[in-house]
Amino acid sequence: MPEALASGARLNFEDGGEGPPIVLVPGLGMAEAVWADARRRLEPRFRVITVDPRGSGQSEKPPGPYTGELVAADLAAVLDAAEVKRAHVVGMSMGGMIAQELALARPERIASLILVSTYAAPDAWATRVLAARRQLIEDVGFAEQFKLAVHFVFSPQAFRTIPEFIEGLEQRIADNPPDRQAYLRQLDFCLAHDAGGRLGELSAPTLVVTGSDDFLTSRIQGAELAELIPGAQYREIPETSHGMVWEEPALFAELVADFVSANAA
Repeated sequence: MPEALASGARLNFEDGGEGPPIVLVPGLGMAEAVWADARRRLEPRFRVITVDPRGSGQSEKPPGPYTGELVAADLAAVLDAAEVKRAHVVGMSMGGMIAQELALARPERIASLILVSTYAAPDAWATRVLAARRQLIEDVGFAEQFKLAVHFVFSPQAFRTIPEFIEGLEQRIADNPPDRQAYLRQLDFCLAHDAGGRLGELSAPTLVVTGSDDFLTSRIQGAELAELIPGAQYREIPETSHGMVWEEPALFAELVADFVSANAA
């Protein structure tokens, strides 16, 4: 796996395929491997770079805090290491927050943005959920906390349509839980993220995608995020939740491919 170096931290990423470059940034506690299905679908037409954010996967997990400035520099360093001047950046959940920070700090690096299951800033609901999850990690540990958290990542419908995937994810988390302190630093970044007053500065073509049944980053927040970004398009996917990229993988890959193709100058 290739590596980048940013602010003294080694960052891992995968790089494959040919065509317009797409960078996929995962959510809280997740590593680049969660994009395996999307990578398989996109690589025949695009160069796909998947990232382990600071604190996740094989990337290093230095002391915090993890700030917007820091994570934006991390992603820019990955682009530098991959020798990519401009990329189409796709961010899910926390990854969407990282994508916002890069677009604000280094707009010249952004060909387009696709922001999935994410927000401009946490509202009262998201703040309470994340704060409660944080306290549970402190009190009972990550694995026990995830038994509750999974109900905010997936909807009741998802538990019927992709039960094997959800059970497999729970088992992988139980067998190999994320680094506790690094996860808490990422969670604190999600709680502190607030780009609402700055998003009007963005000019890159942007697509915001939200699941209609997302309990964590709700469609209310998704629509608000799109309204804050000049010219942004908003797409709501029916009967999907926070984990829409796994619930509707073919549709998700099609959305990304179509938007990137339309904005690949």
